[in-house]
Amino acid sequence: MKTTEFKEKLKEINLYLVEENVIYPYYSSGRKEQLYITNEDENEVYGVVSKTDVFKFSTNYIDFDDLSIDKKNLLTEALLSYSKTPIEERKEEKKYYLILGCLPKYKGYLNLSTRPTNKHNRGEIFFGCKNSNTYQIEFTQSEIDQFSYLIQNLITTGNLIKVEVQAHNKALTKGYEDNE
Repeated sequence: MKTTEFKEKLKEINLYLVEENVIYPYYSSGRKEQLYITNEDENEVYGVVSKTDVFKFSTNYIDFDDLSIDKKNLLTEALLSYSKTPIEERKEEKKYYLILGCLPKYKGYLNLSTRPTNKHNRGEIFFGCKNSNTYQIEFTQSEIDQFSYLIQNLITTGNLIKVEVQAHNKALTKGYEDNE
C-alpha cells in the first residue's frame, strides 16, 4: 500500500497521518522514524507505524480505546496492510513537469489532453499553463519514456526541461513567501 493510499484510508474514517521522529516503546536503542495516526487537531494519538521497518505498528494508546469498534477494525486493517508493505513500495513514483524553456514560465508546461475538449482531442500534446482538471501535466519517468522521439529529443537537447514536481512546487511556494 502506498503512503497516499494509506492517508486516504485514514481520511475515510476522519483520521490523519503525521510524521515525527520519536522513540518507539519497543526499541531500547535510539530513535526510529514513525508515522502517527491522529485526529485533525493532532492532539489525540490512535496509533503509530514505522517508516523504516515492516510489520512494526502499535495501537497501544488511550485514544485508540475511545474509538468505536468499527473504527478500530478499519484502522487496524489499514495499519496491518500498510505495515506489511515493503518500505520502497510505499513511496510514490516521482513526478515531473516538462517545461518548454523558451515560453514564459506560466505557459510552458507540457499538457497531455486526457479527454476530448472543444480545443483538443484526447491524447494531444500542447504547451500551456498548469490546468490539471482536463490535462495531465505531471508525468512519471516511465510515462516520459513513452513519449515520441520529438519530445525525447527536446528533453535531451535541454529545450524541454524536466523538473521534479515536489521541488518545483516548494520553490514556487518559497518564492511567494519571500515576496510577501
